[in-house]
Amino acid sequence: MGRPGGSGPLAVTEKRHGRLGRYSRAASIAFAATVSPLPVRRPLWSHHAGGPTGVLEPVEPRVLEGAWGGESPGGRKLQSMHRATPSEERRGLTVLKGKPRVRTAVPRPSRSAPGRLIRVPASLRPAAVAAVSAVALALLVCAGAWSEPAPTEPLLSGELATVDASAGQADALAAGVKLFVDRDYLAGGDVPSARPLPPELDGKPFLPASLSGGLVAVCREPGVVYVLTPAREVNPDSREEVLATQGFRRAAVPVFPLFGAGQANRCVVYQKRLSAGDRLEFGKWAVLIARLGTVNRAVPTSYTARRTSMITNHPIMEDGKPVAWPDLKRPPVESVYLYRPETEWTYSHHPHLAVFGGRFYALWSNGRSDEDAPGQRVLLARGGDFTHWAEPQLLASPPMGPDGQERVLTAGGFHHHEGTLVAYFCDYGPRKETTRLLALTTTDGENWSAPRDLGIPVCPNHGPQRTASGRLVICGNISFPYTKDPTGLAGWRMSGIYPPEMAGTSDDPASFWGVAKRQGWPAALCEGSFYQTDDGVLHALLRSTGDGFRWRLWVTESRDDGVTWSEPAETAFSDCDAKFHLGRLPDGRFYYVGNPLAGGRNPLVLSLSRDGVSFDQHYILGDEHYAMRRKGQWKGGDYGYPHTLVHEGYLHVIVSRQKEAVAVLRVALGEL
Repeated sequence: MGRPGGSGPLAVTEKRHGRLGRYSRAASIAFAATVSPLPVRRPLWSHHAGGPTGVLEPVEPRVLEGAWGGESPGGRKLQSMHRATPSEERRGLTVLKGKPRVRTAVPRPSRSAPGRLIRVPASLRPAAVAAVSAVALALLVCAGAWSEPAPTEPLLSGELATVDASAGQADALAAGVKLFVDRDYLAGGDVPSARPLPPELDGKPFLPASLSGGLVAVCREPGVVYVLTPAREVNPDSREEVLATQGFRRAAVPVFPLFGAGQANRCVVYQKRLSAGDRLEFGKWAVLIARLGTVNRAVPTSYTARRTSMITNHPIMEDGKPVAWPDLKRPPVESVYLYRPETEWTYSHHPHLAVFGGRFYALWSNGRSDEDAPGQRVLLARGGDFTHWAEPQLLASPPMGPDGQERVLTAGGFHHHEGTLVAYFCDYGPRKETTRLLALTTTDGENWSAPRDLGIPVCPNHGPQRTASGRLVICGNISFPYTKDPTGLAGWRMSGIYPPEMAGTSDDPASFWGVAKRQGWPAALCEGSFYQTDDGVLHALLRSTGDGFRWRLWVTESRDDGVTWSEPAETAFSDCDAKFHLGRLPDGRFYYVGNPLAGGRNPLVLSLSRDGVSFDQHYILGDEHYAMRRKGQWKGGDYGYPHTLVHEGYLHVIVSRQKEAVAVLRVALGEL
C-alpha cells in the first residue's frame, strides 16, 4: 500500500510501480546517463537493486559521464540510480566520477556479470546529454510527473449524509482507530499523537471497508459526505480523478498523513452534498466519512465484489433460498383467463398486454406442445374491458425455412404512437439461427399490415419502453436496441452487454450463454427489464441462470440514455430464475412483478420502492396452483413471464400458467 516517506525529486526506477516503470531496459540505461537538474514535482521512488523492498532515498538527477549497462554482481538488472552509501560500496557498488563531479551508484563490473562501462567521448557529450534529456523529459511527462493538484473549495458545513452501505461498521475517526477491515493501519500511524488528524474531521463517523475497494453506498438521508484518498501527486492509487467524475470537489484542507510517515500516505479530502438515492462506488484506497444507516449483508463477495449493486428486496434466506417475508400483504386481486387449451396448441408463453383505442390487446407465443419448437406462432386476443375477451385469433404464422422446416415465432410486445398500434415478434430457425425482429401495425385494431423487417437480430423480452427523453429502448437478453423514431419502426441501433468482438451476435434465446462464457460471468444473464430514476439513469435488471445461479437478479446501468451499458453486477434482489417486469406507478413508486421466492414460479409477487433501490413493500398477486393439462418440453411454472400495464386505477398483469394457459390479473392502486 503505502511507501516510506521522504522529500524532493527522486530518480526513476525500472521496477514497476504506479504509472512509471513501463519503459525498457534501454530507457533505464538512458536515465542512468540523464541530464542536468529537472523541475520534477512528483516524487519518484527509487529502489535499490539489492532486494524487493530495499532502502528508498531521494536523489536529484544530474549530468553523468556514463552508466553501467548490464547486471549487478548478483545477477539482478540495474533498477535505479541513487547516491552510493557505505553499505552499497561494501556490496560491490561503486561511484563514477567525472566533470562535473557527481556521484551515482552503479554495479562494479565483474567476471561473473557480463556488461561493459559506456564511455561517451567528450566531443559528443553535449549532444548526447541533450538527446537523453529529451527522452527523459518525455517519459516523465507521460508518467504524469507534472500533474497539478486539483483546485480546492472551502470545507462544506452541515449535517452528514446517512447512507446504506454494502459493508462496514461505523466508527469515529480518531487517532489510533483502525481504518480498513483487511489491514492493521491506524489513523495517525504508529505514533498518532505526533501526527494529529485535521480538526475538521476528528471524531466524525466513517465506514471502515476493504482497502482493495468494493464499497457501495446509497444515500438514505441527504447531507454532506467526505472521502479521504491519497494525493494524486504522491500516490498512483489515488481516487482523485474518479471522485471528480462523480461530482466530488477537493476541500481546502492541508494534505496530511492519514497513517504512517510515508510520503505516499499523505491524503487529501474530497466532499459532496448527496441527495436521497445517490449511489457511490469506491475502488481501492478511499475512506468514506458519513453516517451509516443499514448494512446490506446480502451483497455478495464473489465475482462482483469489486462491483456490486445495492438494489434489494431485502430477501430472507433459509438453506440458501429466498422465503416469504413475514409482512407479505395480500390485497384483493381479480383474474380472468384468456386461453385454456384442451387437446392441441397446448404451449402458451411470452404474454404481453396493451390498451389501444379504449380496448385491451393481448399477445403471446403459441406452440403445438413444446417450447420454441418449429411451427410456434403468435396469437392475439381483444377485450372490450377487463372481464370480457373475444376468442384469440391467429396474428402471425411461421414461414418454411430453406431447409424445409417451419421456423419459430416468439411474441415481442406492443408499442403505440399517434393512432397506430405496433405488435412485435421474433422470427428464427429451429436452431435459433437467422434471428430477425418483425413488426405488424394497425390503426383500427382489426386490420393488420404485412410484417415489416426492422433490420436488427433481436428477440425482445418486452416491447419498446420510452425513456424521459422520448427515446425508445427494447430490453432483450444481451442487447438493448434504441431508436429516436417515435413510431418504433425505424432507426434502431444496437447496444448491450456483449463484448465488442461479439457485436454482430444475434440476440436469440440461446446466444446469451456464449456471451456469459466469453465475459467470464459465473451465471448466464438474460431477459432484462428496466426502469429510469429521476437522475436519468436506466437500471436494467437481468435474470441469472445456469450453474452459477445464486437466487439473485443482476443489474446493468446506462447513464447516456441507453447508448452504453455498464458491466453487469449481482444485486441483493432475490429471484427464482424467472422473467419479471419493472415499471413505475402514477405516484412515483417503482415496482417489480415476478417470482422472487423459491418454488415453481409461485407466488406472483409485487414489490414497491420509493427510491428505486430498496423494494421493501411486498404483495401477493397470485399463489394458486394451475394443473397442467398436456405435458410438453420445458413447460412449467404457475405464474410465468409477467408483463404489466397501469390503466384506469389498476395495475394489470398478464401471465402464462404452466406455459399452457394465459390469464390477466389486476389489483387496484388504492390497495397498495
